[in-house]
Amino acid sequence: MKVDPTRVPEKVRHLIPLVERWSVPEDGERSDMMEAATDAQLRDLTDAVTESIDELDDWLCGDEAASPDPSDEYIAFSCLSMAACLADVWLKKRSGSVPPGPVGG
Repeated sequence: MKVDPTRVPEKVRHLIPLVERWSVPEDGERSDMMEAATDAQLRDLTDAVTESIDELDDWLCGDEAASPDPSDEYIAFSCLSMAACLADVWLKKRSGSVPPGPVGG
């Protein structure tokens, strides 16, 4: 997804490349992406989102959260947040700290 930076709060614009790579609205597709990714890619995703979680939450939990018609950018960053959470689960599963079973799909 291409993102219009002018529609994204300045404090999270540095995450746009991750949004354009990892933000997919379909759970199964997102899970397939996580399964195919390397541990390093998943760690990069989770680390970047974790480092900006306060700024990201300020936006995602702000006024637009109640909007009946959120922007495409808001939806994309929401999908990024879901992707980062799922990436963390995949990393834990791969390390053996999560019992085996279906993940995210």
